[in-house]
Amino acid sequence: MRWIYACGLVILLAGPSRGQEWVEIVPEGEVPTRRMNASAIYEPLGHRMVIFAGAGPNGDLDDMWSLDLRQQRWSRIEPATDVLPPARATHNAIYDPAGHRMLIWSGQERTRQRAFFNDVWSFDLTTNTWTELQPPDPIPLNRYGTVAIYDPQARDLVTFAGFTDNGRFDDTWRFDLDGEMWTDVSPAQGPHERCLHSASYDELNHRMIMYGGQQIGALKDIWAFDLSANTWMELTPAEGPPGRSFPLHVYDELNHRVVIFGGNRMGALKQANDTWAFDLATNTWQELAVAGVLPIERERAAGIFIPSEGRMIMYGGAGGGSILGDLWALNELAQPQPTAVGETESALPSAFVLHQNYRHCSFVITNKSDKVHINRLFTYN
Repeated sequence: MRWIYACGLVILLAGPSRGQEWVEIVPEGEVPTRRMNASAIYEPLGHRMVIFAGAGPNGDLDDMWSLDLRQQRWSRIEPATDVLPPARATHNAIYDPAGHRMLIWSGQERTRQRAFFNDVWSFDLTTNTWTELQPPDPIPLNRYGTVAIYDPQARDLVTFAGFTDNGRFDDTWRFDLDGEMWTDVSPAQGPHERCLHSASYDELNHRMIMYGGQQIGALKDIWAFDLSANTWMELTPAEGPPGRSFPLHVYDELNHRVVIFGGNRMGALKQANDTWAFDLATNTWQELAVAGVLPIERERAAGIFIPSEGRMIMYGGAGGGSILGDLWALNELAQPQPTAVGETESALPSAFVLHQNYRHCSFVITNKSDKVHINRLFTYN
């Protein structure tokens, strides 16, 4: 007798049950002081958003908070020592996964001295301790309203432009996280001087994507900085959103695009609550049709993108004539990626069901709104 096995494997990934939708999150318990121009990182090991400082109703802040993205609950992070950065706003923050730490640099303190900063601080997310790093000269001028991203290949913080004591600049610098030193890598050609712009890291093409900001008016150009060659290339298409400063800006790695929300368009329209996506494969803008009750118009919000959940989280900002402290999620931006063992629980299967009969075996793995169906058919004679 000869056995013949025919096995077919079909994987069907069900799409999102709903479209892109804004949902307000109302956490229980203590919440941070409302603020604008705070910094935010996504810390994947704890599956949380960490924010530091910003400008509050009574002045600049120096506190730190963690948002548990599973329980949707805020908790204050208390530094283990009295050593911490001066209060500030409009600074930058990056997450260093190798060192499991948050680094901040630059910013402005408006409450007392109205000073600009060019210091670099490291916060160890395991020991909850701050350390000021001491790079040798040359270092960038003190500034605020700049941008920074983390280059995981070189292990550098990369920053561009900003407002200094000498006005707006157009310089590009790299800070080596291991050697703790700055290098001016400004190329001869690139974007013109500006401040209050936004940026993210394009993981697929190893680039920094920089958008908008302010010069005399609001800017709408978009540029890519090649992190291997240290060169700028303009990507600005003919059609796109009105120019703006201080938009919320994230990189959606699942769709290889930049997503922006809100910002200050200046002029009569001023603050916005529109959502746009810039496709990095085609260099085209598209305004996203978003369901739900929209957040009010705002600028200067902090936010992150969560790849395992395909959503963006936004906190605070300035809008409606006041400083805000509300918390929002823009859901279903992208189909979440499968999550490997050891990653966040939010993407792990919540149920495993086995259905079996004589000739057919069906496995169904469910993960919240996502389903994976694996069918095997065995035939013999």
